[in-house]
Amino acid sequence: MLILSGKTRVASISIILLFFLSSIGSPVAMARGNATPAPLAPALSQLEANWGASSGNLANWNYNPQNQINSSNAQYLGIKWLFPLPTHPTALLNVAGGLGVGPTPIIINGTIYAVTNFAQVFALNAANGNVLWTDVIPIFPNSTVGHYVAAAVRLHLHNGHVWFTTSLFNHTPALWVASGDNKVWAINALNGKYPAIQSGPSQITVDQRTGILISSEQSGTSPATGRCFFRGWNVLVTPPQLMWTAFCTPPQPGGNLPVDPNWTVNQVNGMKGAQIFYPGPQYNGGGYIPGTAVVDLKKLSSAQLNATLYDDWGYVNQSPACKAYTGGESTGSTAAGWGSPWVVGTGPTAALAFVGTNNRDPYTSPCIPGPDLWSAAVLALNETNGQWVWGFQTAAHEAWDYDCAWQQTLGNETINGVSTQVLWKTCKNGYIYELNAQTGNMIWAWTPPANILPRCQNCYMYNPLNRTQMTSSFFTPNLRNSIHPSSRSDRPR
Repeated sequence: MLILSGKTRVASISIILLFFLSSIGSPVAMARGNATPAPLAPALSQLEANWGASSGNLANWNYNPQNQINSSNAQYLGIKWLFPLPTHPTALLNVAGGLGVGPTPIIINGTIYAVTNFAQVFALNAANGNVLWTDVIPIFPNSTVGHYVAAAVRLHLHNGHVWFTTSLFNHTPALWVASGDNKVWAINALNGKYPAIQSGPSQITVDQRTGILISSEQSGTSPATGRCFFRGWNVLVTPPQLMWTAFCTPPQPGGNLPVDPNWTVNQVNGMKGAQIFYPGPQYNGGGYIPGTAVVDLKKLSSAQLNATLYDDWGYVNQSPACKAYTGGESTGSTAAGWGSPWVVGTGPTAALAFVGTNNRDPYTSPCIPGPDLWSAAVLALNETNGQWVWGFQTAAHEAWDYDCAWQQTLGNETINGVSTQVLWKTCKNGYIYELNAQTGNMIWAWTPPANILPRCQNCYMYNPLNRTQMTSSFFTPNLRNSIHPSSRSDRPR
């Protein structure tokens, strides 16, 4: 599936299909030039014909088991149809944002569901591209006014902004869309009608087994960043009811709660697992890195833990220089990761949701004297009560825009003869991690060997136990100095 756009401000969806008989297309056998036509292939199974989530399935495998398209017949692939996409609605022509489809389209039983960056939803017949129905979600330039967020309307969606369920609403298939104006829409996938559900901010995950929707708010690199949080909603009732709010950073100055320099220490003490990735100089050459290359916060003494995490974000004991910069308000924060969908657990992790977080905002390192938990991290959240189960930070005192918004995939691996549920995670620091999905403990990490893809000399992970590194400046000073204070966010603090 290709998403194309051009200077004419018109985009199109093109479907490249093997011209064989399948369960989602008409039986066609074609060849180019003098090539010998390929034989008709058997019909695809439902699993093979569907692309049930924006990342393939609910475990984010990005994989389809079909084998009809292979090295022996790829030369017969061709474009079967094109669907031109409209430009922005008139009301949004002056709002910044991309054209075309943002999230990867979902294919269910021969219907393609595609959502544009400006939240027009299309249901298309996969066989011929005909429109079955379309909806324009009502977004206006002032849609976020009064929503207690500093961000304006965003016309920029990712895979984590869409979800598909089949068992909710009396088993009515529903397409969920988190639009760029901090609303969530549940749309009847059969006819495009909206159920009476509009609630919550941006990226979402929906567990249709429990009827719980998890949402959060994204953030850019700004000193206006509010407190990091995730929320759980009961979507089995109308309107949805807020069940819990789980914070991932301490209360900020100027908020409705007093600042607490011990907040992060207490949070870690209440978690099942808490690790920070630190490979150290011995692994600067890259390649395989063992599970011991971490600082395990749960194994530190009380004195070590306190020395490492006390006033982690620097909200309490701001220096005169920091107060001059912040005005005595927040030194920064983090927020939910964007991009790849979060993952809902299954089997031994059925009650968990795995979520990622953003980079640290902003890059004012001397004012934030700690690892800055939980920026650039992946965390496991109990979806029924909002309790944090474990956390794994990939970059202590993150100073490179190395957010953890990217892929997380749930699977099973046999380790020492035991089938173990694992979470594979990638972040922008260039490592892939395998974590025990139940405990969050790292099993291994890997990065390209330095002789293949060398790192810059300032791009190695910091040691969370090194106080000098935990107060170091952003490694590109001119970029750090280009960030200035602005109006503070009114998100929860």
